[in-house]
Amino acid sequence: MADTFNAAWTAPDGTTEQDTFVINVPVVRPDHETTTFNSWAGPNGLWKQTLFPPGSDPTFDFSGEIVPEFAAGQAGPDMCWFRGSGRIPFNKVTNGPDIFWIVDPGNTYSFDGVGYGNNLVNFYRKNSPNLKRFGSCGTRFGQEMGIHAPSDPAPSNPPTTYTPYGSTRLC
Repeated sequence: MADTFNAAWTAPDGTTEQDTFVINVPVVRPDHETTTFNSWAGPNGLWKQTLFPPGSDPTFDFSGEIVPEFAAGQAGPDMCWFRGSGRIPFNKVTNGPDIFWIVDPGNTYSFDGVGYGNNLVNFYRKNSPNLKRFGSCGTRFGQEMGIHAPSDPAPSNPPTTYTPYGSTRLC
């Protein structure tokens, strides 16, 4: 990222000097994150994430930066869903643009709830042919994380521009 710095200096004899400096500072992005299981909240697992800075700046602090998740890569199938259920298959990240985390000191953010909600779990327990037939059912899908740094252009609330980091992972 480039920024311009303007300076004016007045000498004791009254002469002045004006200078403009261009300062280039690289924007630091996480190299990856780790995800650690924290607890259960009903049928949802609650996960805590830690961002890892790149090796070129290993002590960088991402505090205050905004992190959302996006659907990416492989999707589904939702093996609990069945035709005629009246439900939408759960085979992708379902967070809207207003769902994001703000990074805390120590480069952590929490908690990400992953799983079917209570109502859907109860519905499938009563009605899913796969659950009745096989004794279990579930889904998997890709997730990609992004980050919005204070230096990123055109911030809005919530931001609409993000830089992906890490690799796509399956949930």
